Amino acid sequence: MASGLAPKTLLRTLLVVSIGFVVHAPASAPAQSLPPRDAQAASQGQLPPVTLPTPVATTRDAIAEAAATEDVEEMRHASELNELPPIIGDGTGPADLVAGIKTLSADGSGRDVLVQIGRLLQTQPLVLPLGRDIENNRMYVWPHFAERDLATLSTAETIELVRIVGEAEAQRMIVARRYEGFTLSIGADGTWHRLGR
Repeated sequence: MASGLAPKTLLRTLLVVSIGFVVHAPASAPAQSLPPRDAQAASQGQLPPVTLPTPVATTRDAIAEAAATEDVEEMRHASELNELPPIIGDGTGPADLVAGIKTLSADGSGRDVLVQIGRLLQTQPLVLPLGRDIENNRMYVWPHFAERDLATLSTAETIELVRIVGEAEAQRMIVARRYEGFTLSIGADGTWHRLGR
C-alpha cells in the first residue's frame, strides 16, 4: 500500500472526513419547496398554494388573454367556453357580456375593468366548497383575500391588494377590514360564473 497509514488509521481518517462532509455539506432543497411568498403565507396560517384543475386553468387563461388585449369585445371569446354567459355585477344589468362589463367601467369603455381582471388573475384564488356534487363542488374565486379580514393581510398580500385596486382604495379597504373590489369566480368544471364587486 502506497499510503504510510495503517489500515485502522486510514479507515478512521476516512470516517472523520466523511462525517465532516455530511455535517458541512449544504442541505439540498426539498423537491417541492415553497416559493418565499408561499412559505411566508403558510407560516402565517394562510392559504396554501392552489393547483388549478385543468378546466379552471383553461378558462382562467382564456379570460386573462382576452383581458390583456384591452379590447372588451375579446371577452366574448373567453365566455364562449360557457353554456351560459357569466353573471356580471349583481345580475340586474344587461344580459350581454360586453355591455355588462361596460356598465362596471368608470368611463364606460370597459378597459379599466379588463385591467382589473388581468391583475386579479395574477393572484392566487380562494377555493370555496359549494354544492353537493363531489366532482364539481369547488368554486375558485379571485382574489384569494376576497373573504378575509383585510387587517390580517401579510406585507406581500397588502402589496397585491395595492396592485389590484391602487393605494388609496387599498388603505380604505384595510380600514374597513373587507375587500370591496372586483371578484371573478370559476367553477371546478371550468364554468365562468361571475364577475363583479
